[in-house]
Amino acid sequence: MSHPHTTGSAGTGTNQSRPSSALEGCTRDKKAESRLDPLKGALAWEASDFSDPSRYTVELDRDELADITNGLETFLRSGLDPNDISPSTFPLSRAQEKLHRCAQILHNGHGFCVVRGLGSEHPVEQGLLIFLGLASHIGDKRGVQNKQGHMLSHITDLRPRKKQEDEVRHGIHTNSLLPFHTDMGTDVLALQVRGLAAQGGHTFVSSAWSIYNDLLSEPNHNHLRTLLEPTWPIQISKRQARTACLVRSLLTPDWPPMPCRYILAPLFELSDGRLMVSVDPARLGPQKAGSEDAPPLTSAQLAALDALQRSAERHQVRIHTAPGDIMFINNWALLHRRDSYLDSPQEKRHLVRLWLRNSDLGWPVPDTMAVPWHSAFGIDVPDRFYPVEPLDIYPEPKYSVGSAAFVLDDTDEENGE
Repeated sequence: MSHPHTTGSAGTGTNQSRPSSALEGCTRDKKAESRLDPLKGALAWEASDFSDPSRYTVELDRDELADITNGLETFLRSGLDPNDISPSTFPLSRAQEKLHRCAQILHNGHGFCVVRGLGSEHPVEQGLLIFLGLASHIGDKRGVQNKQGHMLSHITDLRPRKKQEDEVRHGIHTNSLLPFHTDMGTDVLALQVRGLAAQGGHTFVSSAWSIYNDLLSEPNHNHLRTLLEPTWPIQISKRQARTACLVRSLLTPDWPPMPCRYILAPLFELSDGRLMVSVDPARLGPQKAGSEDAPPLTSAQLAALDALQRSAERHQVRIHTAPGDIMFINNWALLHRRDSYLDSPQEKRHLVRLWLRNSDLGWPVPDTMAVPWHSAFGIDVPDRFYPVEPLDIYPEPKYSVGSAAFVLDDTDEENGE
């Protein structure tokens, strides 16, 4: 990894998949049940369950850290590309047991864990390889994060070189508070902690299952039923519209007609006995500009969003992290947010984001939530890039500044798609 923008060749990695097969066997369409019953299980937790951070922290011991170093050296000797990192090319004999336990917690337990002990003793490029190596034992498929084929995003305060009067940046590239949301389109959210802010910038998670039960206790369950309705206008790009809106507008009379820049979907979905959530408030309703704008949210939808945020805050757990930690979050079951922060010359918040799916443990994806998921895991990208550092050139978003900035085109130009 001698160059800061490491590339991978499509077809060589274990996580490559073509659009025709990406949804096969992993998507299902389930209508929301008319009778709403309380949800039970490990995901219906309360914040008090995690007052002790050790409940969600997986500590690596000296032998396991040595095992990870051996796995790194094995991969470096292979001469392979980062896109080829997998459990077979980054082998672990001791640490894999704890990583497999974390994968079980994500999919069948309370839904989040922090792997601790790595520190920051490795050079940045090697630290990134370790991140990819450990993550490959959590999920065998990696989702693409933009149309340029970037497999990683750097979540840090990025500012354009030339100060603009109306500065527009994606939420992940600011130091502002971000409300509770999900990274629409992935199963597991993985975050490597490179640095923490001088003040603030804490990550919080909240269980959608607990929020569901909270809203179910309200008279008439109006807010919950609104979240379950497949009538929420969710912003998409031109490229996504070509594959989503054309077909659906022919099959579904109420679907937005072509050309459209949004789909209609629920934010909560009861599927295969599970509650699944897919919501980013910054991606709902009207976009920044364009004649094919999405409709505004109704008063009922605005009230439901407000109720969701209030309930999420009641159940939130602050995740305690240190530089070198890796956070793993079940993105279908938990919402996450961060508070605003301030950097200093010595302390700068910097997380590296990766999107994962575990082919064996991953939950079936409902058709209603498949469009953003397909954009991350179902597109065929010729070259896949693993940028070690943030890009020097900041791409100004043309029409949306979603909190998670899921796979979107940053230009409306036809020749740029």
